[in-house]
Amino acid sequence: MLPYILWITLCSWLVCTGWVLSSLHELNAGGYMLSLLLFVMLVTWWVRVSITRERWITRGLVVRLRRRFCRPLPLIYLLLLALISMGDVLYAPTQYDALCYRLPRMLHWVSEGHWHWIHSFDNRLNLSAVNYEWMTMPLLALTRSDRWLWIPNLVSFALLPGLIFGMFRRLGMAPRAAWSWMWLLPSGFCFVTQAGSIGNDLTAVPFALASVYFALRARRGCYRDLALAILSTAMITGIKASNIPLVLPALLAALPTLYLLPRKPWTSLAVLLVAVMLSFLPMAFLNQLHAGHWTGDRENAGGMRIKSPSAGLLGNGIMVTLASFQPPVLPQRGLTIGLVTHFLGEKRIEALKEAFPRFDPGLEELPVEEGSGLGLGVTFVLVAGILLQFRLPRDAHSGTFSLNIVLLAGVVALGGFMIKMGSESAARLLMPYYPIVLAGIWMILVRRQNVVRLPAWRWGACVGALVAIPVLVLSPARPLWPALTFLKQLNATYRSSQPVSRALKVYETYRRRPQALAPVREALPVDARVVALASGGGDLETSLWWPLGSRELVHLFPRDGEEFLRQHGTKAICVSQRTLGCIWHTTPEEFAARFKGRIIATPEAIQVISWGEETWYVIQIN
Repeated sequence: MLPYILWITLCSWLVCTGWVLSSLHELNAGGYMLSLLLFVMLVTWWVRVSITRERWITRGLVVRLRRRFCRPLPLIYLLLLALISMGDVLYAPTQYDALCYRLPRMLHWVSEGHWHWIHSFDNRLNLSAVNYEWMTMPLLALTRSDRWLWIPNLVSFALLPGLIFGMFRRLGMAPRAAWSWMWLLPSGFCFVTQAGSIGNDLTAVPFALASVYFALRARRGCYRDLALAILSTAMITGIKASNIPLVLPALLAALPTLYLLPRKPWTSLAVLLVAVMLSFLPMAFLNQLHAGHWTGDRENAGGMRIKSPSAGLLGNGIMVTLASFQPPVLPQRGLTIGLVTHFLGEKRIEALKEAFPRFDPGLEELPVEEGSGLGLGVTFVLVAGILLQFRLPRDAHSGTFSLNIVLLAGVVALGGFMIKMGSESAARLLMPYYPIVLAGIWMILVRRQNVVRLPAWRWGACVGALVAIPVLVLSPARPLWPALTFLKQLNATYRSSQPVSRALKVYETYRRRPQALAPVREALPVDARVVALASGGGDLETSLWWPLGSRELVHLFPRDGEEFLRQHGTKAICVSQRTLGCIWHTTPEEFAARFKGRIIATPEAIQVISWGEETWYVIQIN
């Protein structure tokens, strides 16, 4: 229990610290040092006072752990955790969204010393939820590097088994079934691929579990559990706005315990104020203030809002189902697009894309952290449990009416997401939804939960968990095998092999991604303290900031002129050929002349495989 309480408390403290330091314009290493010192002092005092009450027994801990991890499923989980940690240490972060807008927004805030609405073509730098950024900001500010930003995700992965078991048991699942799923569910492709990344989807999962778990625990009359449930519920919305529907099951779980709040009015007021700071409400207010809509995208320029609920259910249902049955290796890229088109027909696909602009049923050859779902292993075990149960007599394990309402609320929350959110990464965005939805499916469809005792199911569970190992070993982001050496030799032998050539290009692109624009950075003038980036959105600008503190970036719009550059003291501009053609509609020479500069370098850089190698122009301002 203590690790979960400490994690919720630490993350809540960091989010509140981020907002407070930002309001004081002290978002820097010194501010975080004072904040963390104060937190350590308070936690030390709290542990000394409550350690007896918490019954935190360490005697015999090594023996218990040895017994637990001698069993197959816990041992496989431990192996997955070791592989993930190895990849974290060996490789720099490569998650595209993080390098594209989440890490850049942190760098912009640190350079100014506070949160601010960034002058950028990519609105995601401004409108997105900020809790993950506040949680990782101390690592960036104190280490001046992004190499340690994976720590929150690794901690989240380590906390999953205990929280899954606790929530599943509280929802009425049989002890043996809950014990099996606490080790199985974390082996889902989405969990293992993000556990070593700097994505923010996995970070919300422990809070989604804790919001229901502590709310159900609070039914014993414990005020502390209710406070933890409230803070966890607020945190999941503050990490990602797409998690807002998950407030429903947490609220219904906590509803019978709300009578506890008036018993401690001042403490309850403090908890609710902190919950407001942790939630999406501050960003909703800032989005309304700066962009005229609480989402920050009033015109739906990102295409995330679906025009038709039926299109959302169909499109998201197809993509999530495909991702749930994705194998560790898919022989051919785009194979699933052909299958979906064959079954639905081209006319229905066109109509679906009109209502769901970002519908994309294509799966990559390998599961990647940007779009993976549960994967074939976990889905196979779930289906096996549904089918094998009929060999057994029905057991007595079933939830009460109030618990079934909470399970139903999880399914309703999933439906709310699917009819409103239109993203090609739906399988990844649904990561915090999977535990409660899987619990609901298991409790409703598997009426003989002692199916987990069958040797066939137990062997199938081990196979399903082991399927995640090749996903981690072959991962393009963090390969645990000599991928480039082997593929280069193979490509030299079979030069006409398109699969080998593409595999080599994929691994090379991922290896370069953390420093994708390093050739552009190296071509910048030495005295260029402030650099303007003319971007159309999607550029991996993070590599232009390194080493941290050596320069600042400002974004250049087509409407900006020489006065804008003078105000910021800009000495150089960098722009890609793609942006000049798509956004500025001009030639490099005309672009340089407009700002009275001259082209001093034309480096080549590759950011995304579909874009290929691009020509960049570095322009020195006279």
